[in-house]
Amino acid sequence: MCSKVSWNAIKAVYQPLLIEDSSQFHLAEVGRVHVRRMLDALDALDAGLGDIFSSELAEARVSKSVKEVLRCTLLSCQEADLTLKAEAHLGSMNVAVRGRADYLVARGDSTLMVVEVKKEENLLRQGKAQALLMLDITFTNNPAYARHVFGIASDFSTWLFFKRTPDGIYHTSDTIAKKTRDQDAERVVRRLCKMLQS
Repeated sequence: MCSKVSWNAIKAVYQPLLIEDSSQFHLAEVGRVHVRRMLDALDALDAGLGDIFSSELAEARVSKSVKEVLRCTLLSCQEADLTLKAEAHLGSMNVAVRGRADYLVARGDSTLMVVEVKKEENLLRQGKAQALLMLDITFTNNPAYARHVFGIASDFSTWLFFKRTPDGIYHTSDTIAKKTRDQDAERVVRRLCKMLQS
């Protein structure tokens, strides 16, 4: 199971495949209306469930904020055939583990993006490993015409972006800080939207 895997367990396999390259992750133009709705929804979550930047939050609370960013992204992309699925089970004959993606974005029978949500202390140790494994499962399951698939690991404050291609795994990261939350969250949405449009 992916949920049992840590970065240390897979580092020897995945580290040589990782290519840090932010040029693979451009920013799209997005409508201000959708971004404003997302920011209002994030404010409502903070008011009702606690400040997202508090270290005391449960993973389920973090997941609600990440889901709101993903929802805004799908609305901003304005592509009717995109779907957001929660708790998507993934398995492949070509990858030895199975797992459950917290979120999955698909277009028809092709998965475009898998998302793993973790609390801050588990993001690099577990979330990164799970996202990479689910990325490989998805890449092998996608139709032959799919050139790449994206993976995300996030604790809402930190966003790790991965792009799996036949040649390797490109990656970069972004952050959402408390003082600049609105601008940072919009930038993350713009990056996610461009990923889904590619």
